[in-house]
Amino acid sequence: MKMKFLTIYRDLAGCKEIEIPAPADMNALIEELSSRYGQPMRCKILSETGELLEDAVFLVNGTHISQLAGTATKLTDADSVTLFSAVAGG
Repeated sequence: MKMKFLTIYRDLAGCKEIEIPAPADMNALIEELSSRYGQPMRCKILSETGELLEDAVFLVNGTHISQLAGTATKLTDADSVTLFSAVAGG
């Protein structure tokens, strides 16, 4: 699976893109990203109560996860996931 990072997430990941085996779903991907990149990444994706932050935008194959199954969206190795911030400074 291809994982692309834009805006602040690129800085947190230290790269534009990675290839990883597809986790089962978006929840598992978020846990993978938190494990791989630590608390700074987790804090920019999830609230203290574990809810997805509104500023954290995930697209799966170009479609916002809110139009799919949200964080329960299933993933495959053929998918491309993009993470970016809805609010980008300039």
